[in-house]
Formats: sequence, C-alpha cells, structure tokens
Amino acid sequence: MKFHLTALSLLASAFPIVQGSLRGVIDIENGNDARNLGEPMVAWYNETLGDCTGALCSVFGDPHVITCDGLAYDCQAVGVFTIMDNHMFNIQGHFVAIKEENIPGHIKVGGSLFNDAMIEFKGDDSVPILQLGFGDVSEQIDEFPSTVGCTVKKYWEPRKQYKRICGENPEDITIDANCHTNGVKHGDNSVYKCRERCQKTPGCAKFNYWADEKCEMYYDDANLIDQPGSWNMNLAGTMDSECGMEHPMPELKVEAERLFHGSIGKNKQQECPLLMYLDYELQDISKFVASQKGYLHGDKNSAFSVFIDRQDVMVKYTTSLGDIAQMKFYQGGAGPGEKWGCNWSFRTCLPASEEAEFKAGGRGILGSPDGNSQNDWMDVDGTVLEILHTAQDSYDYCNNNWCVEQEDIIMAMPGDWTLNDVMCQHLEYKEFDINDPDCVLSADVIIDSCADVPEALRYACELDCCMGGCADMQDTIGDIFIGVTLGEEDIQYDIPNHDQCSDEDGLFNTGETVCPGSAESIVSILQIAGSGGDDLPGASELIYGIVTDIEPNANVDGKNVRFRVNNPFGSNTDIYVQHDKNAFVDGMLEPKCEPLLDVGSGCDTTSQKIEVACRNNHGDIDSFALFHVYITSSDFPSSDVTIDQCCKPETASSNFGGVIHYTFTIQCECPSTSATE
Repeated sequence: MKFHLTALSLLASAFPIVQGSLRGVIDIENGNDARNLGEPMVAWYNETLGDCTGALCSVFGDPHVITCDGLAYDCQAVGVFTIMDNHMFNIQGHFVAIKEENIPGHIKVGGSLFNDAMIEFKGDDSVPILQLGFGDVSEQIDEFPSTVGCTVKKYWEPRKQYKRICGENPEDITIDANCHTNGVKHGDNSVYKCRERCQKTPGCAKFNYWADEKCEMYYDDANLIDQPGSWNMNLAGTMDSECGMEHPMPELKVEAERLFHGSIGKNKQQECPLLMYLDYELQDISKFVASQKGYLHGDKNSAFSVFIDRQDVMVKYTTSLGDIAQMKFYQGGAGPGEKWGCNWSFRTCLPASEEAEFKAGGRGILGSPDGNSQNDWMDVDGTVLEILHTAQDSYDYCNNNWCVEQEDIIMAMPGDWTLNDVMCQHLEYKEFDINDPDCVLSADVIIDSCADVPEALRYACELDCCMGGCADMQDTIGDIFIGVTLGEEDIQYDIPNHDQCSDEDGLFNTGETVCPGSAESIVSILQIAGSGGDDLPGASELIYGIVTDIEPNANVDGKNVRFRVNNPFGSNTDIYVQHDKNAFVDGMLEPKCEPLLDVGSGCDTTSQKIEVACRNNHGDIDSFALFHVYITSSDFPSSDVTIDQCCKPETASSNFGGVIHYTFTIQCECPSTSATE
C-alpha cells in the first residue's frame, strides 16, 4: 500500500503531558544525581550517565540543545552538523526536515528531527566510527500512515459531551451514551485503538479520534462537518474505510538494509527501523527485530560496546586512562513516515578524568564545556560569538557555523542518498506560532501541557507539542531532564509568556485586536446602566484576553468563547459576570454567575478566565455569546441598578456600593472564519 504525504498527521500519542511541579533530586540513570539542582547548571563533571561520571550535554526533540554548561537553544536546521568536536570525540548529526504540506522551501514550525548520529572516537584508532540511524523510507510512503483512509480536520457531529467520560464497565460504553473514551482511562491513545474500540461496540459505524486522546463513536447517520482551526486536530473514520487500520512498517529502500536492519521502540513495540554502521559498513542486527534487548556490538567487558534496550541505545567507550565515556540515544517519534517521525534524543557524558582537556578546547553545537555558558556560541575557528535571542538567530547560528563541509562528513549513505541529499539546506525559517491551525494540539492544551516544565524547556515543549511530539517530550523530561535548573542567562530564547496584559502595553486580545484584519470589534455593548456619567469605560477597556471558537472542555460542553474582565477604575471593585454556561440544558440556556472579588485596578496577569456558551446561529446572524457584567465599588455613586439576584452575594463586601451594569455580546468566531463566508 502507498501512503500519501500531503495529509496532516495527528500522530499516535499527543496527550497533555506535564502535571505537577518538576522538583527534587533526580538521577539521570538510576535516581541518584549528585548535582545541586537549586543552582544554575554548568559543566559540573560530577553528573552520572550509566558508568560515566562527568559533564552531561544533550540534543533532543526537533532539535533542542542543552550544552554541557547549560545554555539552552534550538538548532532546527536541515543537513549534517557538528554536534561535538574535541580531543576525544567528533560527533555529527544528520537532521532531516519535518514533513509538511504545501510549503515548498520553508521550514514549518518545528523544523527538523535528529535522524542519524555519527561518532568518531579519537582516543583509539582501533575503535570504528559508529553510525546509528533510521534509514530512509520516504519512497515507500505517499501518506502519513496514521491518516490513511481518515478525513482530517473534519469531525462527526454532534460531539459527545466533553465532561462525560465513559465508565469502566464495558456495558456503559455504547453509541447512545453521550460520553467519550480517552487514553488515560481506557487506553484509546491512538487512532488505531479508537477504531478497535468502535469495532467492539455494537452499532458503531463511525468514529472521531482527537489528538488529545479522545475517542467518540457514532451510528451511520452521523454528519461530517469542518472543525475550527483552533481545536485539537481530529481524524474522522468509518468502519468501511482504512482509517485506523494498522499497516506494516514501510520497507527500507535497498535489499541489504531490509535484510540487516533491527527495530527499536518503547514497550516492546517495533516502531522504527534501526540501521547500524561500523566504519561505513552496514552491520547485520536483524536478530534485534524480534528481540530489542542485547549487545549490538561487543559485550559488558568490551572497551567499546553498543547495547539496545527497547527504545534506548547505550554506547560505551573506555578511555586511555581506563575511565568510561558514555552516550545514550532515546528513540522517539510515532513511527517511520509520520509527521513526527523516528528521531533521536541524545545525551553524552564527558568523563571527569579528562576535565582539563575538555575545558581547553571544544567546538560544535554543544559548545565548550568549560563552566561558562556564555561562550558556548562560537564559529568554526573557536572565536566566541554573541548569543542572540530569537529562534531565527539560533537557526542562523547553526547554519552559518556548524554545517559540515562535504569532505568532512563521516556518514554512510542509507538507501540511495548521496552527499548532496544530506548537505545543509539553508531554507527560509518560519517562526513558531502556538496558534497555528496546523498545530496538532490546541493552544490551550499546549500551554497546559507545558506549564510546569522547567523554564529552559518550555519553549521546546510547546513547539514539540504543536508538532505532535508531546509524548516524546514527556519521556525526555521524565528520563533525563527532570529537575534541571538553569539560570535566566542560560536560556537563549524568550520564555513563553501567555499573559494577556502588561503594565507597559495594556490589554491584549481585545475586541479590536483579537481578529487581525477585522475592521470592527467583535465585542459590542448592548446597554450600560447605573452609576457614573457618560464617560464610562468602553468594551476595549473592560473585555480582553479573548479567545474565540474554543473547543468544548471541562467548563463548557458546546461551542464557547473565553475572555477576562479588567478593572479600569482607580479603586478596587467586585465584579460579577452573569452568562450562559452551556448551550442547552433540557432546551434552555443554563445560567451561571461568576464573582471576581476585590479586583485591583490595572493589569492582572492572573485574572480569572471566563468561558461563555455561544448561542446558536439564527438565519444570517453568526453565533454569539451574551453576558452581563456588574461592577460595584464603594467609590461609585449610588444608583437604582442592582446586581441580579442570581449573582448577588449573601453578604456585602467592603467594596459594595454603586453598581454599573454592562450587557455585552462577543462574536464566537472571527469574521474571516465565520460560517457565513
């Protein structure tokens, strides 16, 4: 079967990953790290990886870098790059572009994945150059395997109620039950599992699989409609289609690779093909297709060994001083040919016994391990460069300084690749946008997934979650990055800030600004009554942090809109927001009132989010949310207006006084995406 690469992939696992605070002393390998995590990380030379004690450095994701001194930045370029070059190692990495649709000549969002690693051990000429990679299956795949037969960016309606998770009792999981299954409770964490669930459920003919691991089942009479771009991506399938059917691993291009490759994957799943070369010769590791644990080369007593354990590969070198240098490769990705395809996360330990030599010289994207993170950007001659602070800057830094020249590449070419195929491609960089409709997960889920990730990894986490790598980020943090603390000066890019206001710039995402290109505000004031004169604040001074077209969630089941309410007055106020909670409950709108008590004046970055159900379209009128805002302050003059009974507090606060009553509407979609266009 041919798969077609122009569809978008939802990937197999994309779930909100981080819960709780990443704190404590965590061992990289065995739970016993000696570093003081309360201080910024530098080249400690007392960290551990397997049998090695020394300085740790990392490349992971698409690809993100943490140097041995702790500088965090990204190298989302395409080609062969110098990862590390010092007296002991020459390590090169082949980064391949993440597959996208309809953007020739662009790197889109994430950029690239670590596909092949080449390691030259300079300390002993008898040790062969090692290469570990996933080969090239692109000619065998015309479509992302997880999307074959599925309809992407559409869904069967009506959606099952978000808050209703089906019970564990199999009899409760029926088509008529207005509930969904999910990966956490039911194991439906892929489109394949969702189809399997539908197959086992009497009457199920159609299913939705959402990227936040929700599976919904339907009779044959369900209707297919377009999904908003701001929602988690969905795969809509039917039982008479190929959507959700398992497909065999695509074949590698050449016969030797098909005969000699092993496989690698977590939980004994053979997710990715594995090729190993020694001194440019392909090795027969085919016995590791059936079993993924054992020595690919050498044994426990060998000075040089390569050991596989499911999704991990450990490489060990013995130095001339008898110490151990160690590297660990973690396989990630949703499988060959997927958008978030097979890739390596990489960790290396430089032995402490040669600390002086490492500090004396070193170059590459992992910097110079001398305890100073601020000299880790350098040119090919070792001249220190200024660390600049945008994603474009880091992309240019990698391309301009660490592309390996053709004559210096130490890579054996898988399949029919030539040097021209792996050389650096200086493509135009496209900045990452968390609200990009092509993100696999919605902005809300991405932000929540990465909220408790260490600051140095938050941008990397959000980017990977957008591209479908949330599950990989979970594994990476849980295995090798949990607890790492870096100083602010060590984070090359800005830490993502999702505040909706600032003292300098005022309120963000107001009715006038939330929909770029719209000539009119999407917020309207229907009436104002109560205290004050004619010069009361308008909608843009009160309503901000607007997010349109919110996917059903734990707060609201139907279509809804989110916003925050600002206090533009000079004194503290109590604010009450009366709105429709859910679209319909027994045919009626369900009212709700949310109190915001003792609200200070001006920007409040922690202000409460209000979610309001949208009223359905009527004729040519777009869906909208209707709500009332009551503001009271002891500084307001008295008036005849009172707070609605459903909102009125049992006891008056010290702020209670005159009342201003606003009635607002907000359009639930930006005009450019409304159903009428």
